[in-house]
Amino acid sequence: MRLIGYAASSKPGVFHILWNNKFEYFDRTMLMLYYRMLGKKIVFTAHNVNAAKRDLVDSWVNRLTLRVQYRLAQAKTRLGLLDKEQAILFFGRITPYKGLEYLIDASRKLWAKGSKCRLIIAGRVDRCEKYWEAIRQDIQREVESARIILKADYIPDEETEVYFKAADVLILPYKEIYQSGVLFLAHSFGLPVIASDVGSLKDDIVEGKTGFLFHPEDSSDLARALDRYFASGLYANLGARRRDIQEFAAERHSWDTVAQITMSTYGDLLQISWPKNEVSTAVSTASLDVNVP
Repeated sequence: MRLIGYAASSKPGVFHILWNNKFEYFDRTMLMLYYRMLGKKIVFTAHNVNAAKRDLVDSWVNRLTLRVQYRLAQAKTRLGLLDKEQAILFFGRITPYKGLEYLIDASRKLWAKGSKCRLIIAGRVDRCEKYWEAIRQDIQREVESARIILKADYIPDEETEVYFKAADVLILPYKEIYQSGVLFLAHSFGLPVIASDVGSLKDDIVEGKTGFLFHPEDSSDLARALDRYFASGLYANLGARRRDIQEFAAERHSWDTVAQITMSTYGDLLQISWPKNEVSTAVSTASLDVNVP
């Protein structure tokens, strides 16, 4: 109780946990989540990765709660980032229409002005070897100097959250697209998005609250959008604002919301009205039978 009260009233932005308290499972899960909801950065010293396994008393509950705690601890260090460094993320398949070259050029404009930001490029190359080879050679110097963290490969599901938790913003510099699943993924992690104004991306970005927009194929405007973001209250209070972004995404794209829209469309076609409880039941049933990648 003293920890809970102290966390709510204290000013330090970093909590370094040296040891868990007597309620170990609670400390690893609920208390860690509580710290993150308050916007605290978490550092955890793991004296033993799994002491129960060492002592031959391991269990699935022990492994699960350990996994939760390790994943809630500061993700930046796992990618070699300092906490104060501004981390810009490009995530997903690398292909020409996604406009990665404009993000690289915008990043260079920031570096030229003295910015210490670092660019993370994470995703596999998708049938565009000539395009990628030109980019790879172009960024070689920044990769060697660690200004760019490059992982040009498939990112397994279990590693995905590390990138979205370590990043301070996701960039979608697309030349053309209608919608992007990566945007929804970022918002599910509470990560703001800066996207080019193409397709319907602007419908899912609230300027200054969930991200910013810029003119497509315009690296100068992208650099200005990055400057606006890093000078904004959204970035300054990112720890606390992540929760707001997650709630925004849940309200707009939850199973219940999507089901209501879908059933309403069916109802209009059939000229009937579906009771709300029937929609919720349909969602619950579908969630048991459908495996969404």
